Amino acid sequence: MKKIILKFIAYIFSQYIILFTYFFLISDGNWHWGNLGNKQDIFFAIWMLFSLPVIEIILLIVPTIIALRKQGIKRLYILFLAFVLEFFICWFMTNQEIETWMIVKSTLSVILFIVFFRKQLHIFYH
Repeated sequence: MKKIILKFIAYIFSQYIILFTYFFLISDGNWHWGNLGNKQDIFFAIWMLFSLPVIEIILLIVPTIIALRKQGIKRLYILFLAFVLEFFICWFMTNQEIETWMIVKSTLSVILFIVFFRKQLHIFYH
């Protein structure tokens, strides 16, 4: 159980590291970190970067653990609902408009989930 929780946390943070790299690349490296003048600005920047991953971990860990304990169509159904919930968390926590980065994140989420949990999903293992 502890191993799955740690793997899930690594999965979410890996997803966001790749997503932030994507944001950086599409912005032509035009992030302005020089505007962080005091401790409040730094705290706010850290909060903005890490609040969404932490919220996702809190809200998605239980459905993921339940899904990994199920078999067959029940597992797929619960995972599908978890991915939909993940999408709506991003949609709700941002601007309530569907944007390209949300599609990129959803696709990345499914791919990384398969990579991180392939043994539990019994993909490529018989």
